[in-house]
Amino acid sequence: FDCIMSTETCTFPGQADVQMKLQRAYRCCRGVDTWQAFSDHGYTWTPDVETLTFAQGMLAAVSAGADKTPVGSDCDINAIAAPLRELHELLAPRARFKGGQTVEYAAILASQQTEDYYVPLSRHGRSWHGANELCRHSHLQSSIIFDDYIDRGELGPYPVVLLGNAACISDRQGQVLERYVADGGVLFACHEAGTCDEWGNRREKPVLDELLGIRSRGGVAPAMIAVAVEAGLREACGESVAFVNGATIAEPATDCRVLARAVPPGVFRAYPQENTWQAGMSTFTGVSVSEGPASEPAGRVVPLDEPAALWTRSVGRGHVCYLGAELFHAYLAGPTTRVARLFRYVLTSL
Repeated sequence: FDCIMSTETCTFPGQADVQMKLQRAYRCCRGVDTWQAFSDHGYTWTPDVETLTFAQGMLAAVSAGADKTPVGSDCDINAIAAPLRELHELLAPRARFKGGQTVEYAAILASQQTEDYYVPLSRHGRSWHGANELCRHSHLQSSIIFDDYIDRGELGPYPVVLLGNAACISDRQGQVLERYVADGGVLFACHEAGTCDEWGNRREKPVLDELLGIRSRGGVAPAMIAVAVEAGLREACGESVAFVNGATIAEPATDCRVLARAVPPGVFRAYPQENTWQAGMSTFTGVSVSEGPASEPAGRVVPLDEPAALWTRSVGRGHVCYLGAELFHAYLAGPTTRVARLFRYVLTSL
């Protein structure tokens, strides 16, 4: 797009931040404008208008080289003079820094392929929005990229790529991501990443499993507890972290460094030493592997010897990190301190 105008922000904290990152990813060449109504409760101005989200949004817009316009709704201009003055005082010393080049760190993949074709539909939009929130809360700089950034091999500026739960990955994209990691990049993926092709068709062998170090997949569960086995992770976020938005029970390859093992929710202290999913754990053994089209047969649940929740793997000069749980969408719905600390520890340690 040459120009995007009048994209409305809301009072969700950080909404302008993710919006500006999307518009930067569009590579607009004529600037961006966004606006937000001075209204807290519905469609009318209120005397207790909260200026914090306006301030956050204005700073996010300035950082992205955009303009943010506060709009009064059916009110006397004198009634909003105080919040306008507050925003002016915030903006004035920063206006000369508007735009400029972003210091790139983590690239969040907003995959349109996954948004369009992944089952269930529309989950992925919440996923990359949640990834942005998780990066903000972890104080990690982030940008947004699209599928075609991978197709064109434009990952070089980003030390980290957050693939998340991008299920729909083409063969070519898989090859580009392999080269990116081998050349020194860090790839973070979770749950069903790469389990479908770019059209949403289930793959017999997920395209990224070899790169991610997934030796075998045992099934899909509604929830998982990640129990830290690595000392640094345990110090960062505690003994265990719960994930409740879907999880893949997977077994890592022998060259992976396991940070946390996977156990069913509620029973992790009584988990059997043989560490298999066939020891009466009906929470997992009764679920289907397949969430694909109805024409596809449900996959069988495979018993695993060493199921793990979280691991890293060195590939060439780079690293991959795989988390069996769906992370980003779940974080948007229910952000927790332990999840943020886990995420930050893994990325910064790599």
